[in-house]
Amino acid sequence: MDSAPIYHFPRYYDIVFARDVEHEVAFIRDLFVRQMGRPLASLVELACGPGYHARAFARQGATVFGLDLSPEMIEFARAETRSDPAAASMSWQVANILDFSLPALVDCAICMFDGLDSLLTNAELVQHLRAVGRNLAPGGLYVLQLTHPRQASYDHYGPFHYQAERDGMSIALNWGVNDPSYDLVTGVAQVEIETTITTAAGRDVSRAGHSERLILPQEMALMAQLSGALEVMDWYGDFDPRVRLDNTPRSQCMLGVLRKAA
Repeated sequence: MDSAPIYHFPRYYDIVFARDVEHEVAFIRDLFVRQMGRPLASLVELACGPGYHARAFARQGATVFGLDLSPEMIEFARAETRSDPAAASMSWQVANILDFSLPALVDCAICMFDGLDSLLTNAELVQHLRAVGRNLAPGGLYVLQLTHPRQASYDHYGPFHYQAERDGMSIALNWGVNDPSYDLVTGVAQVEIETTITTAAGRDVSRAGHSERLILPQEMALMAQLSGALEVMDWYGDFDPRVRLDNTPRSQCMLGVLRKAA
Protein backbone atom coordinates (compact mmCIF):
# COMPACT_ATOMS: atom_id res chain seq x y z
CA MET A 1 0.00 0.00 0.00
CA ASP A 2 1.07 3.54 -0.73
CA SER A 3 -0.52 6.86 0.21
CA ALA A 4 -0.18 10.44 -0.96
CA PRO A 5 1.87 12.69 1.35
CA ILE A 6 -1.08 15.03 2.01
CA TYR A 7 -2.66 12.20 4.05
CA HIS A 8 0.00 12.66 6.73
CA PHE A 9 -0.95 16.33 7.22
CA PRO A 10 -4.60 16.27 8.30
CA ARG A 11 -4.88 19.99 8.92
CA TYR A 12 -3.90 20.74 5.33
CA TYR A 13 -6.10 17.91 4.05
CA ASP A 14 -9.06 19.28 5.99
CA ILE A 15 -8.62 22.76 4.52
CA VAL A 16 -8.52 21.45 0.95
CA PHE A 17 -11.00 18.57 1.03
CA ALA A 18 -13.58 19.32 3.74
CA ARG A 19 -17.05 19.39 2.21
CA ASP A 20 -20.70 18.88 3.02
CA VAL A 21 -21.34 15.14 2.79
CA GLU A 22 -24.94 15.15 4.00
CA HIS A 23 -26.41 14.30 0.58
CA GLU A 24 -23.91 11.45 0.19
CA VAL A 25 -24.84 10.11 3.62
CA ALA A 26 -28.54 10.40 2.73
CA PHE A 27 -27.96 8.38 -0.46
CA ILE A 28 -26.18 5.58 1.43
CA ARG A 29 -28.77 5.56 4.21
CA ASP A 30 -31.69 5.41 1.77
CA LEU A 31 -29.94 2.75 -0.32
CA PHE A 32 -29.57 0.57 2.77
CA VAL A 33 -33.24 0.99 3.70
CA ARG A 34 -34.32 -0.01 0.19
CA GLN A 35 -32.15 -3.12 0.28
CA MET A 36 -32.63 -4.24 3.88
CA GLY A 37 -36.03 -2.81 4.80
CA ARG A 38 -34.75 -1.24 8.02
CA PRO A 39 -32.64 1.75 9.08
CA LEU A 40 -28.86 1.53 9.01
CA ALA A 41 -27.64 1.12 12.59
CA SER A 42 -23.87 0.67 12.29
CA LEU A 43 -21.13 1.54 9.81
CA VAL A 44 -17.38 1.51 9.26
CA GLU A 45 -15.64 4.13 7.14
CA LEU A 46 -12.46 2.68 5.61
CA ALA A 47 -9.48 4.90 4.79
CA CYS A 48 -11.58 7.44 6.65
CA GLY A 49 -9.16 10.36 6.86
CA PRO A 50 -10.86 12.94 9.12
CA GLY A 51 -13.98 10.75 9.10
CA TYR A 52 -16.43 13.15 7.45
CA HIS A 53 -18.97 10.46 6.58
CA ALA A 54 -18.59 8.51 9.83
CA ARG A 55 -19.20 11.67 11.83
CA ALA A 56 -22.31 12.51 9.82
CA PHE A 57 -23.73 9.00 10.33
CA ALA A 58 -23.00 9.18 14.06
CA ARG A 59 -24.90 12.46 14.34
CA GLN A 60 -27.88 10.61 12.84
CA GLY A 61 -27.76 7.93 15.51
CA ALA A 62 -25.58 5.19 14.02
CA THR A 63 -22.71 3.45 15.78
CA VAL A 64 -19.64 4.15 13.65
CA PHE A 65 -16.03 3.09 13.31
CA GLY A 66 -13.37 5.02 11.44
CA LEU A 67 -10.24 3.19 10.22
CA ASP A 68 -7.18 4.74 8.63
CA LEU A 69 -3.55 3.72 8.19
CA SER A 70 -2.38 7.25 9.07
CA PRO A 71 -2.00 7.81 12.85
CA GLU A 72 -2.09 11.54 12.16
CA MET A 73 -5.50 11.29 10.52
CA ILE A 74 -6.95 9.18 13.33
CA GLU A 75 -5.67 11.56 16.00
CA PHE A 76 -7.13 14.48 14.04
CA ALA A 77 -10.52 12.72 13.80
CA ARG A 78 -10.48 12.01 17.54
CA ALA A 79 -9.61 15.62 18.35
CA GLU A 80 -12.31 16.98 16.05
CA THR A 81 -15.02 14.83 17.63
CA ARG A 82 -14.18 14.97 21.35
CA SER A 83 -16.74 17.70 21.96
CA ASP A 84 -19.32 16.27 19.55
CA PRO A 85 -22.53 15.17 21.32
CA ALA A 86 -22.37 11.96 19.27
CA ALA A 87 -18.76 11.21 20.29
CA ALA A 88 -19.79 8.21 22.41
CA SER A 89 -20.98 6.39 19.29
CA MET A 90 -17.71 6.95 17.38
CA SER A 91 -14.60 4.76 17.52
CA TRP A 92 -11.36 5.58 15.71
CA GLN A 93 -8.67 3.03 14.96
CA VAL A 94 -5.30 3.03 13.19
CA ALA A 95 -5.69 -0.02 10.97
CA ASN A 96 -4.78 -1.41 7.58
CA ILE A 97 -7.83 -1.96 5.38
CA LEU A 98 -6.15 -5.14 4.08
CA ASP A 99 -6.78 -6.89 7.39
CA PHE A 100 -8.86 -5.47 10.23
CA SER A 101 -11.27 -6.64 12.90
CA LEU A 102 -14.09 -4.62 14.42
CA PRO A 103 -15.52 -5.35 17.88
CA ALA A 104 -18.90 -6.09 16.27
CA LEU A 105 -20.28 -6.76 12.80
CA VAL A 106 -21.63 -3.67 11.01
CA ASP A 107 -24.50 -3.08 8.63
CA CYS A 108 -22.45 -1.15 6.09
CA ALA A 109 -18.88 -0.37 5.08
CA ILE A 110 -17.92 2.62 2.95
CA CYS A 111 -14.71 3.76 1.26
CA MET A 112 -14.91 7.26 -0.22
CA PHE A 113 -12.59 9.64 -2.08
CA ASP A 114 -10.79 6.90 -4.07
CA GLY A 115 -9.53 5.27 -0.91
CA LEU A 116 -9.11 1.96 -2.74
CA ASP A 117 -6.61 3.22 -5.31
CA SER A 118 -3.80 2.56 -2.82
CA LEU A 119 -4.39 -1.21 -3.20
CA LEU A 120 -2.00 -1.87 -6.07
CA THR A 121 -2.42 -5.58 -6.82
CA ASN A 122 -5.26 -8.02 -7.38
CA ALA A 123 -4.10 -9.98 -4.34
CA GLU A 124 -4.45 -6.87 -2.16
CA LEU A 125 -7.93 -6.15 -3.50
CA VAL A 126 -9.09 -9.71 -2.82
CA GLN A 127 -7.58 -9.65 0.66
CA HIS A 128 -9.30 -6.35 1.36
CA LEU A 129 -12.70 -7.57 0.18
CA ARG A 130 -12.42 -10.65 2.37
CA ALA A 131 -11.64 -8.43 5.36
CA VAL A 132 -14.69 -6.29 4.61
CA GLY A 133 -16.85 -9.39 4.31
CA ARG A 134 -15.67 -10.73 7.68
CA ASN A 135 -16.79 -7.52 9.37
CA LEU A 136 -20.19 -7.12 7.69
CA ALA A 137 -23.42 -8.44 9.15
CA PRO A 138 -25.39 -10.88 6.94
CA GLY A 139 -26.64 -9.03 3.87
CA GLY A 140 -24.48 -6.01 4.75
CA LEU A 141 -23.48 -3.50 2.08
CA TYR A 142 -20.14 -2.11 0.95
CA VAL A 143 -20.31 1.24 -0.89
CA LEU A 144 -17.17 2.50 -2.60
CA GLN A 145 -16.41 5.62 -4.61
CA LEU A 146 -13.92 5.64 -7.50
CA THR A 147 -12.88 8.24 -10.05
CA HIS A 148 -14.84 8.18 -13.31
CA PRO A 149 -12.72 7.11 -16.34
CA ARG A 150 -13.60 10.43 -17.95
CA GLN A 151 -11.23 12.02 -15.44
CA ALA A 152 -8.56 9.31 -15.20
CA SER A 153 -8.09 6.37 -17.56
CA TYR A 154 -5.45 4.56 -19.58
CA ASP A 155 -5.70 7.34 -22.18
CA HIS A 156 -5.15 10.26 -19.83
CA TYR A 157 -4.70 11.32 -16.22
CA GLY A 158 -6.30 14.47 -14.85
CA PRO A 159 -5.20 17.12 -14.38
CA PHE A 160 -6.52 17.64 -10.86
CA HIS A 161 -6.18 20.92 -8.99
CA TYR A 162 -7.49 21.65 -5.50
CA GLN A 163 -7.26 24.94 -3.64
CA ALA A 164 -8.84 26.37 -0.49
CA GLU A 165 -8.18 28.97 2.19
CA ARG A 166 -8.83 29.03 5.93
CA ASP A 167 -7.39 30.67 9.03
CA GLY A 168 -5.01 32.84 7.05
CA MET A 169 -3.60 29.86 5.17
CA SER A 170 -3.97 28.94 1.50
CA ILE A 171 -3.36 25.36 0.36
CA ALA A 172 -3.03 24.43 -3.31
CA LEU A 173 -2.56 20.88 -4.60
CA ASN A 174 -1.60 20.09 -8.17
CA TRP A 175 -2.16 16.35 -8.55
CA GLY A 176 -0.25 14.61 -11.31
CA VAL A 177 2.26 17.32 -12.18
CA ASN A 178 4.54 14.69 -13.75
CA ASP A 179 1.93 13.88 -16.43
CA PRO A 180 1.52 10.29 -15.18
CA SER A 181 0.07 7.37 -17.09
CA TYR A 182 -1.22 3.98 -15.96
CA ASP A 183 0.94 0.98 -16.77
CA LEU A 184 -1.02 -1.21 -19.20
CA VAL A 185 0.03 -4.41 -17.39
CA THR A 186 -0.29 -3.43 -13.73
CA GLY A 187 -2.82 -0.59 -13.94
CA VAL A 188 -0.58 1.43 -11.61
CA ALA A 189 0.60 5.01 -12.11
CA GLN A 190 3.43 6.84 -10.35
CA VAL A 191 1.88 10.18 -9.45
CA GLU A 192 3.60 13.31 -8.18
CA ILE A 193 1.74 15.94 -6.17
CA GLU A 194 2.90 19.52 -5.82
CA THR A 195 1.77 21.22 -2.61
CA THR A 196 1.89 24.99 -2.17
CA ILE A 197 1.26 26.45 1.29
CA THR A 198 0.91 30.21 1.51
CA THR A 199 0.76 32.12 4.80
CA ALA A 200 1.62 35.60 5.99
CA ALA A 201 5.16 34.34 6.54
CA GLY A 202 5.61 33.34 2.90
CA ARG A 203 5.16 30.46 0.48
CA ASP A 204 6.43 26.90 0.68
CA VAL A 205 6.34 24.58 -2.35
CA SER A 206 7.08 20.87 -2.12
CA ARG A 207 6.69 17.85 -4.38
CA ALA A 208 6.29 14.17 -3.47
CA GLY A 209 5.01 11.05 -5.16
CA HIS A 210 2.95 7.95 -4.55
CA SER A 211 1.40 5.06 -6.51
CA GLU A 212 -2.24 4.74 -7.61
CA ARG A 213 -4.15 1.80 -9.09
CA LEU A 214 -6.84 2.29 -11.73
CA ILE A 215 -9.82 0.08 -10.81
CA LEU A 216 -12.67 -0.47 -13.28
CA PRO A 217 -16.10 -2.06 -12.61
CA GLN A 218 -15.35 -5.36 -14.35
CA GLU A 219 -12.16 -5.74 -12.35
CA MET A 220 -14.05 -5.08 -9.13
CA ALA A 221 -16.69 -7.66 -10.08
CA LEU A 222 -13.97 -10.26 -10.70
CA MET A 223 -12.10 -9.44 -7.48
CA ALA A 224 -15.35 -9.71 -5.52
CA GLN A 225 -16.05 -13.09 -7.10
CA LEU A 226 -12.53 -14.32 -6.31
CA SER A 227 -12.87 -13.14 -2.72
CA GLY A 228 -15.94 -15.29 -2.16
CA ALA A 229 -17.01 -12.67 0.38
CA LEU A 230 -18.88 -10.03 -1.61
CA GLU A 231 -20.88 -9.69 -4.79
CA VAL A 232 -21.45 -6.57 -6.91
CA MET A 233 -25.06 -5.39 -6.87
CA ASP A 234 -25.03 -2.14 -8.82
CA TRP A 235 -23.11 0.88 -10.06
CA TYR A 236 -24.19 4.52 -9.90
CA GLY A 237 -22.69 7.62 -11.48
CA ASP A 238 -23.35 9.91 -8.53
CA PHE A 239 -24.95 9.98 -5.10
CA ASP A 240 -28.36 9.95 -6.74
CA PRO A 241 -30.40 6.78 -7.36
CA ARG A 242 -31.58 8.21 -10.69
CA VAL A 243 -28.03 8.47 -12.07
CA ARG A 244 -26.72 5.21 -13.48
CA LEU A 245 -23.04 4.79 -14.24
CA ASP A 246 -22.45 5.66 -17.88
CA ASN A 247 -20.42 8.02 -20.08
CA THR A 248 -22.81 10.96 -19.89
CA PRO A 249 -21.88 14.13 -17.99
CA ARG A 250 -24.37 13.17 -15.27
CA SER A 251 -21.99 10.45 -14.10
CA GLN A 252 -19.48 12.27 -11.91
CA CYS A 253 -17.87 9.23 -10.29
CA MET A 254 -18.11 5.44 -10.15
CA LEU A 255 -20.14 4.45 -7.11
CA GLY A 256 -20.12 0.70 -6.54
CA VAL A 257 -22.53 -1.16 -4.28
CA LEU A 258 -21.46 -4.61 -3.09
CA ARG A 259 -23.27 -6.99 -0.76
CA LYS A 260 -21.99 -9.66 1.59
CA ALA A 261 -22.30 -12.99 -0.14
CA ALA A 262 -24.62 -15.55 1.39
